Amino acid sequence: MVGGVVEQFGSAKQVEGLTSGAAVHVLTSQLKSMTGVEGVPPTSEAFGLIKVGGNFIVTILIVCSILVVFLVEGTHLHIDVPIVGQVESGFPVARIPSLERADELAWHAITIAIISFVIHIALAKLISRRLNYEVDANQEWLALGAMNSIACLFGCFAGGSSLGRTMMQVKFGTKSQMSTVVCCGIMVGMVYGAASFIYHLPKAVLASIIVVAMKDLFIQLVRGFSLCRESIVDFMIFLVTLVAVILINVNNGLIIGISFALLSVVFRTQWADSTCMGRIPGTSDFKGLGHYRSAEEIPGIKVFRFDAPLYFANAELFILSVYNACGLNPILVRSKLNERSAAEKKMTSISDLRDRSKRSGDMQLRLVGRRVADASSDSVIEDQTEHVVTQLTHIIIDCSTIPYVDLMGKDALAQTYADYSTIDITVLMANCKGEF
Repeated sequence: MVGGVVEQFGSAKQVEGLTSGAAVHVLTSQLKSMTGVEGVPPTSEAFGLIKVGGNFIVTILIVCSILVVFLVEGTHLHIDVPIVGQVESGFPVARIPSLERADELAWHAITIAIISFVIHIALAKLISRRLNYEVDANQEWLALGAMNSIACLFGCFAGGSSLGRTMMQVKFGTKSQMSTVVCCGIMVGMVYGAASFIYHLPKAVLASIIVVAMKDLFIQLVRGFSLCRESIVDFMIFLVTLVAVILINVNNGLIIGISFALLSVVFRTQWADSTCMGRIPGTSDFKGLGHYRSAEEIPGIKVFRFDAPLYFANAELFILSVYNACGLNPILVRSKLNERSAAEKKMTSISDLRDRSKRSGDMQLRLVGRRVADASSDSVIEDQTEHVVTQLTHIIIDCSTIPYVDLMGKDALAQTYADYSTIDITVLMANCKGEF
């Protein structure tokens, strides 16, 4: 269950960014073995890759100069090649690990466990899509936990998926865990009897095998940049995760990638789409007016659809979207009607005073004339408002695309209903979910 929950927070493009960034780290970590260069800063630290490539241009110039001298002058260079060397044979005796520093290492152990599982499930999902099979995250979580529980008795490092070895097995066409059994058998044989055979094996050969096996991950890195033509949001998730993993490290890069992916969901719902709907002639289907040319509005009725969950982040946007879609702001209309009603009351009171007092009659008539003249400038707007109010009688909110509503969303619906009720327009809600 825990594995399934962790897996759900990783999107496909985030997984690609994570694995591609991890492949870059593996490549830089193998450069030391491939070239024999000593004193290379560790790339697992924050901004370690920048430290490695700080004098990249100068390094390229020096390498090219040495290559030209070697080819032109025929200089014979004698360079020591690092080899694997002595490998201890046998397994250590099983023992329970010391728990003296358990409180200090608990947080680090949890972090390593989560990162190891995320990388493992990311590789599994990447390969499962390619080979068309399903991955059970809970089963993988249990398998990793059981493996590390046994491995800790022999002083082993925390286990996980190897990018190079995994991609190499995919290249070989392995389909089951029998390949792992064969590999383990070879490893046991090497540890107990054949360790001396790899004494003179150059480390550069092993590093080259690992780098070449990750060729598909580097191709995936290049293909990832083509996402900008398909989906800018998915491209940004891929890019942010990739850059964070490369520049900082896998741990923090994973956290940044997940956080950005979750924020992208909030942003997309905060700027949700909405539309007015019309009926297709001859049917009972309602479609968006902006998407179907044949859709026609019903006179006096506006059908409005909001394509997102209605919650605190977009409650205000929902109200404004209803106002804009209907072309009628009930607050402004109510204000205009109140002003007009007040003006009519004043004119009536002035008429009564004129009947009571003939002496002030001329003055009252002039006052009425001025008020009528002032009101004439707004007569066109008021007539248009009155025309819209008399034409629009019902607003129907299609809630079929609103998966859930929180308290602020309910307040937004109630406010919309109350605002339009003040100008005698009925607001109805259709296709409501059980959460309403």
